[in-house]
Amino acid sequence: MNYKISLINGESTSIGWSADGMGNYEYNVVAIYNYDGTQPPLPNHITYVFAFHDVQPVALVDQSRDGGPRLTETQNNEVKSNFAEIAE
Repeated sequence: MNYKISLINGESTSIGWSADGMGNYEYNVVAIYNYDGTQPPLPNHITYVFAFHDVQPVALVDQSRDGGPRLTETQNNEVKSNFAEIAE
């Protein structure tokens, strides 16, 4: 699975699934978590994409409401540090 999407400061990059975080993509995705909110304004969601970029773990987040995903590195330090700990 290979996608071209706007990722990290709007740069177009390759992203795809990887069982072990190694692969031919710039971002090798190992897990995704999505939560669909129920409180207005709807639709609302938060999607975390856990990946490896340059062999380093990175937790990306998308909260876009319209169109395709717009991923950025999460500012949630708890999510970042927990993924880095799991990735060790």
